[in-house]
Amino acid sequence: MFYRSWQKDHTYRGFVLVRNYSCFAFEIAQNSSQHARALFFDREIKRVTEIAWDQAVNDTANLWQSIFWHALGPERAWQLYGIPEPVKEIGNGSLC
Repeated sequence: MFYRSWQKDHTYRGFVLVRNYSCFAFEIAQNSSQHARALFFDREIKRVTEIAWDQAVNDTANLWQSIFWHALGPERAWQLYGIPEPVKEIGNGSLC
């Protein structure tokens, strides 16, 4: 149910290059913590789950594309897998 909803109502936001995997993991954990806290306050399970799912799908896509981008380089990643130029970077936040 949630997957089909995500397909219709949400979109992939474009390739965001992960610069620092440890910082990226910290940012993911921080976001997940915020979603968990939201459940305690508003208890809108469907809404919070959809937001968390949307973020998880985008984070997973960004992680794997970043791994290929770093391993192969931009040109080869594009040639082999169609990975475009990143729309922005993540994993270099203020806490890293």
